[in-house]
Order: sequence, then C-alpha cells, then structure tokens
Amino acid sequence: MQETSHSGQLGMLDPVAEVRVPDSKPHSAAKLDVIGFVDNGWWSLGKVLTRFEDLFQTQARTSKVIWKKKPDASNTAPKEVFDELSSRADAVVVGLGN
Repeated sequence: MQETSHSGQLGMLDPVAEVRVPDSKPHSAAKLDVIGFVDNGWWSLGKVLTRFEDLFQTQARTSKVIWKKKPDASNTAPKEVFDELSSRADAVVVGLGN
C-alpha cells in the first residue's frame, strides 16, 4: 500500500494492490483446480463466496477451495495469507464487500 501525505496534515492509504499474473499460468490457458477466497468479514460476503465456490466446483471443475479470513474488514490480510494463496491457488477472489 502506498501512503501519500500533503503538508504533514493528513495521510491517505491507497488500497489498490499490484496485480500479479504468474508467467507459468497464462490467463487464457489457466486451469482452476484450486481457488482461494479471502473473506473480509462482511456478513454478506460469506454468502457470496459460498455461491462462488459452488459455481467454481460445478462449472470450472475446481477440486479444492482454500478459505482464508482477514482479521477484520478495515485491515489488509497478513502478507503470509497472500504468500500462501499465491503459491497454492490458481486464482484468488478478494476484495468483495457488502
């Protein structure tokens, strides 16, 4: 996350993360065997991700779904969560809300 400050009065965090696509898995040929979900704790997100899980398993034939939960909706997930998901999952769904 990048922090910007103007005259030392107020700092603002830019929550936009860099998008990384592994060279070994081109998007057009990506196989979605393993999907990761990062649940941010919003009450409605669990319902949405459960529906996504069903769609991935029935339509994309995903064999495994890895669920991770952020400590709360206002903070980012620990780096270790993204490190694990990027090494184990073919794709990860994050950033959905109410």
